Amino acid sequence: MNKLILTISLLLIPILGSGQTASELYEAGQSERSSGNYQQAILLYTQALELDATLSNAYAERGYCLAQLDDYNQALENYNQAIALGSVLNPSILYLNRGWAFYNTGQKDKACIDWKKSQELGYEKVGETLMKYCNSSNE
Repeated sequence: MNKLILTISLLLIPILGSGQTASELYEAGQSERSSGNYQQAILLYTQALELDATLSNAYAERGYCLAQLDDYNQALENYNQAIALGSVLNPSILYLNRGWAFYNTGQKDKACIDWKKSQELGYEKVGETLMKYCNSSNE
């Protein structure tokens, strides 16, 4: 049912976002995401990306929302695009989140690589995750 709602909603994108800039749509997406309205946030990030496909943070945030809806494969595609574009606001969190998406799709080795990268980029709390799921020290 979620996919049906998303599909129908995607058809409405041109109607909903008219007149707003990519930045405004991204910020509106952030507000919806913060409120837990992941479907609406995905729509707004999609609209923002239609106007500016270089918004790496929109890909990262859309990936997060997709993961919250258990659509890990689509989340991975978005995280990969964000990483390919670079210049995300918080790369350590991006790698942490992509690690969880890998883990939830049965790709534990890739998850551990991303969690290690998250740690290297400064996210210290991922050390517990590394120790629990990767049998690795957090050095």
